[in-house]
Order: sequence, then C-alpha cells, then structure tokens
Amino acid sequence: MVWKRRGPWERIVVWREPPASSRGARRGDFLQQAVSYRVPQDRLGELSRSGVRVVADPVRGELSARARSEKLNILALNLADEVLANGMGAGTARRIYERTLRLTRAGKSSAYTESLRFLPAGTGFSSDSGPAGRW
Repeated sequence: MVWKRRGPWERIVVWREPPASSRGARRGDFLQQAVSYRVPQDRLGELSRSGVRVVADPVRGELSARARSEKLNILALNLADEVLANGMGAGTARRIYERTLRLTRAGKSSAYTESLRFLPAGTGFSSDSGPAGRW
C-alpha cells in the first residue's frame, strides 16, 4: 500500500515483505517513509559510515527510512539530517542511534523519535542550503 503527500511524508509504503533488493532490511521492517530532501552529495560518505539506516537519493531529492515503526523511521531521518545538514560525525550519529534504539525498546522517549526536527524540502519553509527547523 502506498500513500503520497501525507503530513511531512512525500511517500508512505507498507510492505508485505522486504523486497529481494532491500539491503539491510530486517524482518518486520514493513513501514517505509520518505521525505523530500536536498541531499548534499559531499556528506553521503559520512552518512554511510554512520550506520543510520536510511536511503539518501540525490536524484529524486529524497531521504527514506524503513523500520518496524514510525518512531524508528523518524529517529533515522532526524539523525540523517544531523549528519547531512548539520555536520554531525558518523561516530556520534551511530552512538546516538544505538542509544536511542535501546531507550525506545525500554519504553522511553526521545526528541529524536517524537517528530521530524527539520522541515522537508518543498514545504515552502526550507532554505536553499537544505532543510532546517522542526516540522
């Protein structure tokens, strides 16, 4: 099932099963959410090293995450934005990601899982340098 342009999401996909080409997808990762995003290509290597599970597509102008819940997708997208737009290092992003996953599994919340902390591109509020602000 696919929904387009709902809230901050450019696309929401609910998968029955992971596609064969899906790298890194885990069992139960059935919810994919994408936002419009001006992907700075010079930061893609740092994002890749971070281990944050997102797909950055500079051609489509999109970031997407696929996990078992919206909270985990929001976490991944927020940390991807920190790396891509705000200069966070890969190691720092990885540590925050892993720590927040543990807290989420323990039933605790984090600002990184509650809402997008940036405005997706194309919302009319983002700057030319990339997304900024809070949705």
